[in-house]
Amino acid sequence: MINRCTSVVASATTDLEGKREELKGKLRTSLEGNIGNLTEEELSIINELSEITPDSEPAKNLEMVKGGYRLLNSTMPNVLYRGAKLTLGRATFNMYQPVELSMIMHEVYNEVDGGKYYDVYQDVTLEPEGLPTMRAKILNRAEYVLEGDKRISVEFTESSVTPAEGTDLTVWKKVFKDNPDMEEDGTMKRVFPKGKPGWVDILYQDQSFRITKGNFGNIVIVEREA
Repeated sequence: MINRCTSVVASATTDLEGKREELKGKLRTSLEGNIGNLTEEELSIINELSEITPDSEPAKNLEMVKGGYRLLNSTMPNVLYRGAKLTLGRATFNMYQPVELSMIMHEVYNEVDGGKYYDVYQDVTLEPEGLPTMRAKILNRAEYVLEGDKRISVEFTESSVTPAEGTDLTVWKKVFKDNPDMEEDGTMKRVFPKGKPGWVDILYQDQSFRITKGNFGNIVIVEREA
């Protein structure tokens, strides 16, 4: 009888693992053809995954949460997805001039370290009017705390904008001339004023995939970097 019960449990576990992989595969395939806001079908898949997440208390498992992730998509239109066209001000909380500088988002990465920092890196192309485009990296750094079963509380503390290697610094410094604290290599840094922390709840987390929903209701899908 014991062996039979063990076999039933093992079979159910295998079925759940197979269902998760099936749903993740469907979601990845759909996202490949839909860069932008999430579709109703994708939101439905996310809901199914959240109901069969392998860890119902992911915020109690730092080893699972920490690591490097790459953004797949989100429900933050014109802000957080590959190919988004937005302004420097929108991407950096209006911390740098010129805030209306146009830019294109290429990749977004999230790095969660072993106990303090929650970093969001953005690989972007800046499009200054009448001047050559330039690649740059934007970092928005937060400090985080794991709370309860599913919540990551985050408070953004500092940011930086750095020119990509090979950037023409003469053009760069012309574009960012209204930032008097710019360093010699073109790097600019800011400290965020103290504010109220935000948070994200983990809807789904496994070894390769994470889906969260933030305090403004936005859903973000990321995949762990190899």
